[in-house]
Amino acid sequence: MLTEFNNYTNFSNNKYKDLYIKIIKKSIKENRQYNSHYYEKHHILPESFGGTFLIYLTFREHYICHLLLTKFTTGKDRMKMCFALHTFFHFDKNRNLNLSQTSKLYENHKKLFVEFKKIQMQKNNPNKKQEEFIFKNKKTFDVFVGNRQDFIKYSNLTNQEVYNLINTNNNIKHSKNWGIFIQSKNCFSFELPKKSRLPITNKKCGYCNKSISPGNYSRWHGINCKSINPEKHNQNIQQIKKLNLRS
Repeated sequence: MLTEFNNYTNFSNNKYKDLYIKIIKKSIKENRQYNSHYYEKHHILPESFGGTFLIYLTFREHYICHLLLTKFTTGKDRMKMCFALHTFFHFDKNRNLNLSQTSKLYENHKKLFVEFKKIQMQKNNPNKKQEEFIFKNKKTFDVFVGNRQDFIKYSNLTNQEVYNLINTNNNIKHSKNWGIFIQSKNCFSFELPKKSRLPITNKKCGYCNKSISPGNYSRWHGINCKSINPEKHNQNIQQIKKLNLRS
């Protein structure tokens, strides 16, 4: 069962690999029978690397094996293992890993994946330049020129807030007093003119003679008016019926 794993070349020979093999051999030796209350299925060689052989690991062993895989894989394979590790807690919230500070561990896994992905992207596109933007604070008049990631560090805005600034289709004029320069308008986003609303024309109720907004008219006035005259109301209904018959 380990032949497939040993033949894979993108592994570093270190103590983490030896520890991983030790856990795998323990599972094989015990000849475990699958029980979802105690074990999880694990590919000896990860499935994303073409692995086919499955073994059964305890929840804790499964987590440790995924952690070890990030320590002895190389290249793009390491990025895959980092991603698998930081999403590990998503698959089953009922895992009893007996690990303290689970949220801190998840944060570390996420950062590991993000940082490694950045390095990998720089290697693949060494000459690619990040797009630069011009940001301005409408209160302090502070101006920042640079790429998105540098601006996040400079302004302490969240990634989502900066995304909303750059993508002005979201109709967000500014985020915490920061605006972005829009070349087509030749101004910053918080300087864009407000959209003018069409004037609302009121309707006059035929029963109480009050001028009412269209939204309230159909509910509280017209045939639903409290000041309605029953005789006049019947006459209006008859006129409406005649018009419908003629049409």
